[in-house]
Amino acid sequence: MQTRLSHQCLGEVDVVRRRNSSRFSACWRGGRVRVTGPFYASDGQFVKALDSLAPRLLRSRDALADIPLGKSDIVLDGLTVAVSRQSLHPRSVALSPALPVAGVSVGCDIDLGTAAGRDLFIRSVRAVARKLAPQILLPRAREIAHELGCEPSGWSISRGSTVLGKCFRSGHISLSEMCVFLSARLRDYIVCHELAHLTYMDHSESFHRLLDTYLGGEERHLVNELKNYRWPIPR
Repeated sequence: MQTRLSHQCLGEVDVVRRRNSSRFSACWRGGRVRVTGPFYASDGQFVKALDSLAPRLLRSRDALADIPLGKSDIVLDGLTVAVSRQSLHPRSVALSPALPVAGVSVGCDIDLGTAAGRDLFIRSVRAVARKLAPQILLPRAREIAHELGCEPSGWSISRGSTVLGKCFRSGHISLSEMCVFLSARLRDYIVCHELAHLTYMDHSESFHRLLDTYLGGEERHLVNELKNYRWPIPR
């Protein structure tokens, strides 16, 4: 169910209530914030959640202008997204999800200088990532799990932006499609983080000791690296 509310810092916000949601998350869509949360949450609870999410959202909005979307290829570990213009379908984006080079061909009538144009471009690149994520992320995740002697009950790809990985109590691990846009080193960090949750379903000292062992003593450095990571497209 989608409604709309007004936030003092973020302006008009699209609100999406989902029955299977237990937490709040938000991102920019078409120049406006879209916040998703539990079906039972009140407008007041959504506003409170937005208050805490606003600093990150405003930083990401300001960073959009610094990302040259659509002006060059996006080069990632194991994948290059070749960006081009096309006139055959001037108002749409043609996708060619393939490895090691995928294509995103933007219609010549789409203005990437507008919020709507940039949003369409971002969604198109993410659609390519979503299609290729199982081939890019899961073989390496299974390899790491085998090396560490971990046995998750299964793996899947999620569409989350703020949550890059999740370990369920069943032992199933999901990795966000956004991990495709990370360096190989940071992808491994996300995988190891979720594998450590197979032993500790919290962020206790014991969890961090185990994770640091998995990462060869580099947990703190990798956490800082992820915090300062420059995403090739906005999350």
